[in-house]
Amino acid sequence: MRIYIIVFFLLPFLNKGFAQQGIIDLTKNNQSPDRIMILDLLRSRVKPQIKQDVTFVVRSLQMKNNYAFFKGNVRDAKGGKIDFSKTIFKNEEKEGMFDGDPVYALFKKVNGKWKYLVHAIGPTDVVYACWASTYKAPKQLFDHNDDCGN
Repeated sequence: MRIYIIVFFLLPFLNKGFAQQGIIDLTKNNQSPDRIMILDLLRSRVKPQIKQDVTFVVRSLQMKNNYAFFKGNVRDAKGGKIDFSKTIFKNEEKEGMFDGDPVYALFKKVNGKWKYLVHAIGPTDVVYACWASTYKAPKQLFDHNDDCGN
């Protein structure tokens, strides 16, 4: 009887662990070579849009099956807020179609090297909702997935 009670109380915790199986969380692992390569690759794409050196606040960086999904915020090189009125996003910001510094990006590791797939800065909606189906990435990386007909 005691075994059944213990299993009953532990089952929800065990189930959650299995659901997250295979995801590698690099959010706080600043020394990870994968994290460093991914952020450098993202920086090479974002810097020309922002027209200045940038750094990132990493809110989430997770990997699964050679895919990595980044959620964070872009900052200037010293960690300060960016004046987007001086970037390619000035019109979108002026029209209220830009949500500031949030950044979302997807990468894929091919032959041991990270490749950039897509990113978005300041989206006003869940821009990554179709990325799992569009890029054949693991749905477990995303907190929102739509069936996008791909």
